[in-house]
Amino acid sequence: MAFAFRLARTEVAWIPYLLYAYYSKHDKEILKNAETVRNFARNLLNQRRNEKGYENHHDLLSILLSDEVFKDKDEEIIDECITFFIAGS
Repeated sequence: MAFAFRLARTEVAWIPYLLYAYYSKHDKEILKNAETVRNFARNLLNQRRNEKGYENHHDLLSILLSDEVFKDKDEEIIDECITFFIAGS
């Protein structure tokens, strides 16, 4: 949604490359919030990975950690968890 608001800015119409630059206070706040969510998910993933017997849990994170498709792909696991979180909201 924030991306759509950025598209509507007049300066982006004149200089399209500004769409990919986070230069306003609001843009920087969105970027910081997104990084906070990703760090939270990363910490949760590392905690679960360090638990013994996490394979016996039947939640999304444990299933993704046990799946061969997601083996050693932490960023993809984080993406999936955030997608499910947003979909559930």
